[in-house]
Amino acid sequence: MDNAKRNLITRGIIFVFLVLFPFGQILRQTINIGSYEIALHPIDIVTLSALFVTLFGVKNLLKKIKVIEGLIFVFVFSFILSLTIFNAGEAAIGFLYLLRLVSYTSFIYLSWLLVKEEKSIKPLIYNSLILVVFFVSVFGWIQYLFYPDLRSLIYLGWDDHLYRLVGTFLDPGFTGIIVTFGLLATLVKYLKTKNNFLIILFTFFLVTLMFTYSRASYLSFISGLFIAAILLRKVKVTVIITIVFVTGILLLPRPAGHGVKLERTYSAVSRVENYTKTLVIWKKSPVFGVGYNNLCVAKSNMWEEVNIDSHACSGSDSSILMLLATVGIVGLFVAISFIVRVISSLNKDSFGIGFMACFTALIIHSQFTNSIFYPWVMGWMGLLLILGLKKLKPEM
Repeated sequence: MDNAKRNLITRGIIFVFLVLFPFGQILRQTINIGSYEIALHPIDIVTLSALFVTLFGVKNLLKKIKVIEGLIFVFVFSFILSLTIFNAGEAAIGFLYLLRLVSYTSFIYLSWLLVKEEKSIKPLIYNSLILVVFFVSVFGWIQYLFYPDLRSLIYLGWDDHLYRLVGTFLDPGFTGIIVTFGLLATLVKYLKTKNNFLIILFTFFLVTLMFTYSRASYLSFISGLFIAAILLRKVKVTVIITIVFVTGILLLPRPAGHGVKLERTYSAVSRVENYTKTLVIWKKSPVFGVGYNNLCVAKSNMWEEVNIDSHACSGSDSSILMLLATVGIVGLFVAISFIVRVISSLNKDSFGIGFMACFTALIIHSQFTNSIFYPWVMGWMGLLLILGLKKLKPEM
């Protein structure tokens, strides 16, 4: 496949991905493997198409992916090793999650090839990323104003939220981190362009984030905000925004339900229990883990009371612990080394600064919710990354 045709297909894939993005979990479908339920999202199909384009449309592919061959080897080896722990049917669950991860990697790689050859498309992609967050926020307000009581969703495996802005992702934590990305991207753009319309958009995102009542998202936003301030040398602006944000949080309405009480402790207790169980799973295979992503299978084998129908079954409340349990110490070390290489390869322009601010927010958020491997987060952050990335060095 010639580059022009490949780039045309890539533009189409990115467009469809961004169009589907704001609909979140609403378009979700499920497939059953034995007694386990696997989520299938339309954006997964879009990124899977990117995998096929990568395999059949990129010349000398093996030479070009040397920068990630270490990651690929560890994840694949960990999965093969998991076949000694779980039977083939159970391991098939992990294979599908691994396939999703590879598909999103292909999506990001294809997009990077496009941006390398057509640098003029960078502002369009950046603005599109902000635009999809705007629609995520609009859908969130529609839900908050007209469907504030989602407690009945507990019977479908979701958490029972009341008077919280959860949006189409049906979870205030995931909606919160997506809105945080939009906030930080908009702020960086405003500080570079001084476009006053962006102040209105920033304010809209800020209020939207407040009404998620997601403490992890609050903390992640403030963390990303300070990184942006340091890199842009705008500390005074950041202090003012932080004061306004904290004041707004304190003035939020407190209707019925525990979820709107910022002093709630039950979620903290459940997270500690979740961390503990994830570490127990890690001890089962500390070097290479139990295979990506076999967490739900491992939990059901080790504890009888596990609800395999819960949408949280295949995750951990900490992305780092989830990575440790599934690909072990070796996989975690390789992943961290790769991240260091990525950060050292960023441009110091607004795209690179925007990515660093959002990435900092994501790292903080991912210690409370498994957000790093959330499909929409992988796709959004991947597109932002390729805008600010220089040529990635194969070695440190």
